[in-house]
Amino acid sequence: MLFAAAFTLPAAAQEMQVTIRLKNGGVVDALAVSHDRDSITFKAPGASQSIEMFYAQIDAIKWPEFEEWTKAQQSYDFGRYADAAPLFEKVAGMRGDPKTGYPSPGNYASLAQRRLVECRRRLGDAAGVAKNLGKIETEWLPAADLPLPPVLDAWAAAGREDWAKVMEIGDRLREDVAFSGTSGQGIELAYLSGMALQALDRIPEALIAFAAAYSLNAATDPGVSRMAMERAILLLAADPDREPQLRSLTHLYASNFGKGTLWEGAPEPVVAALSRPMEKGEAALGQAGRTETRGEIAEETGGLKAVEQVTADRMKKVEARPEAVSGKDSSKEANP
Repeated sequence: MLFAAAFTLPAAAQEMQVTIRLKNGGVVDALAVSHDRDSITFKAPGASQSIEMFYAQIDAIKWPEFEEWTKAQQSYDFGRYADAAPLFEKVAGMRGDPKTGYPSPGNYASLAQRRLVECRRRLGDAAGVAKNLGKIETEWLPAADLPLPPVLDAWAAAGREDWAKVMEIGDRLREDVAFSGTSGQGIELAYLSGMALQALDRIPEALIAFAAAYSLNAATDPGVSRMAMERAILLLAADPDREPQLRSLTHLYASNFGKGTLWEGAPEPVVAALSRPMEKGEAALGQAGRTETRGEIAEETGGLKAVEQVTADRMKKVEARPEAVSGKDSSKEANP
């Protein structure tokens, strides 16, 4: 949305109290008078003269919160992403409402669009990421929200069902140590690669990719790890020859994510597999879903084991940290 003239606040909202955070680290408390796409005009409290400051000096402007934003952010902070998403979508559509502070650095409409994409990502909604990622206006985001996580491009490609692009992005990002298999984004890449391989009917490779997403460090991103295990279970359930693996994985899922049960709507063969006890000698995969990871691709025995190499042609070597193998929690990557 383009603004040719200054965006003057309505009479009821004029001289709104704002906090201006400067790029040099300084903070200015002020009364906003007007703003446009380049600058904000404000007065110091008690002053009669106004001052114009260009956004080139400003990291973010903290406008007063309003009900729609507060409800959305509260749901987001509590991890209720399904509740937060439509609320953020509403705020993102309020760019013409003065209370959002749009357009200005850190305005609520632009922040809401960024949070909306994050909600879709955390819900595993690849189509939702694809729909909304291009709507993010990075020029209005504060430094704390930049840069956008590169894995979002892989989510968007999956949402468009561009599976070749998903694999290409995964191969490129894995060259960076930040995307190791025990990092948050690395786990997402493994999951998205599994989706792509499944769509390409490369089921054995898809199973290994999903195993990489859930087995090495589920504590890093339990949401993605849970979704990966669900997909692996459904693939195993479609193959009668993999019944021992299916039984092992359903027990592991129930232990790690289901408090003894499976997810709502799990198909009958999966529920039946959980009802059958583990046979003597079968690997239950351990409390945290981690098994021995030495050697090359781990052979499939009583269940899908954690892997050290996912596939020779697609996924790079994933290092299993000693503490991850022992069941201790490893250091976590902070996801934006």
